[in-house]
Amino acid sequence: MNELSKFAQRYAKAWCSRDPTTFPNMVVTFDKLEPRDGAVAFHWTLTGTNTGPGGTGNKVQISGYELWKIDNDGLIGESKGHFDAADYERQLSQK
Repeated sequence: MNELSKFAQRYAKAWCSRDPTTFPNMVVTFDKLEPRDGAVAFHWTLTGTNTGPGGTGNKVQISGYELWKIDNDGLIGESKGHFDAADYERQLSQK
């Protein structure tokens, strides 16, 4: 699990290395790994300010997880994301 934890940290860091248009100051943090039946849940938190083109200027903080199935090469063979979309939309549209 130690190697997978190191991979998860690099994965979160990679999300922050791009130039996101919706959240220019986006930070994705690696919160924890949780073994699941035949998979592992990568828990994350995204924070940022919606100041991209057409942005609201609202600060957003949303947590979720990706359910990873790791393939025989130790890479992500399948990933399914989960987060509270209603809370995300509420934070974006909040005045």
